[in-house]
Order: sequence, then structure tokens, then C-alpha cells
Amino acid sequence: MTGRDGGKRAQVGALMELYGDQVMRLCLVSLRDWHLAQDACQETFFRAWKHYDRFRFESSEKTWLMRIAVNVCRDMQKARWYRQGRDALPLPDTAALVQEDFLPGPVTEVVMSLPEKYRLPLLLFYVHGMKGHEIARVLGISYPAVLTRLKRGRELTRQRMEEGGAKE
Repeated sequence: MTGRDGGKRAQVGALMELYGDQVMRLCLVSLRDWHLAQDACQETFFRAWKHYDRFRFESSEKTWLMRIAVNVCRDMQKARWYRQGRDALPLPDTAALVQEDFLPGPVTEVVMSLPEKYRLPLLLFYVHGMKGHEIARVLGISYPAVLTRLKRGRELTRQRMEEGGAKE
């Protein structure tokens, strides 16, 4: 192993230490499956290690990692095995797994039942403390789209809470 690879390994290792739990939570919320989220988290850090020398520091390392994680999760969701297998399996209770870092019980269940386009911005904003422009970079959408999704996600959450809970 060369010195350069060792430096890259150390950098990505530090990123794993700093952001590993946050990346795992994002993958879990996106994929709603513990084992798939672990695979996605591992793939995220592998891609970060592989392409670390291309990171241009135009955003924070956290934003860059979250963007990689979102792309990994989207790639997994596009895969034929994922689409076909998800219909046959019951949806696991991932709300309980993210609840400690999210919101009180029923709110978490409702947020986890929202479509991903609303669920992810809410997670990034409330759990990861990201600003709207950072969320836009992570999700690859415009800043106004982030604001719209946050607003609609809050409205859907409020509406479903008033109706009595989570609906798929």
C-alpha cells in the first residue's frame, strides 16, 4: 500500500467515524430494511474511498457523503431484485430503529410511512440538521423543491397524525 492510499484510507476512516451513524440512518430511512441499509452504508464508504481524490470541496464532506448514500440507495431501489422482492416481503418496523434520534413515537411512524420524496428531506432537516441548500445538493434537486417537499411533508405528517396514524 502506498502512502497516498494510506492517507486516503485514514481520511475515509475519519469520515466513517464522524458520519457513519448518520449515513446508516439515511440508508435505513430510504430502504426501510436493516440489512440492505448496512449494505448501502458499506457501499457508500467504499465509493467515498474509491473517489476521494475527486472530491472538490465544493460542499462539506457530510453533504458529499449523504449524496453518495442517496445515489447508492436509489441504485439499489432500481435493481430488479429489489423491486420484485419488496412486494413479497412484509415491511419491517424501521420506525423503532430510527426513533431514538428522530421524533416521538407516533410522529416517527407517520414520517416513515411518507413517500421517500418527503421522508428524506424531513430526515435530513430535522435529524441531520442540514440546511435547505445542503439538502438540495444531497438530493440533486433545487432549493425551492426542497422547501416545497419540507412543507408538504410537514402537512402530510400533520394530516396523518390528525387522522390517527401512519398509512402506506
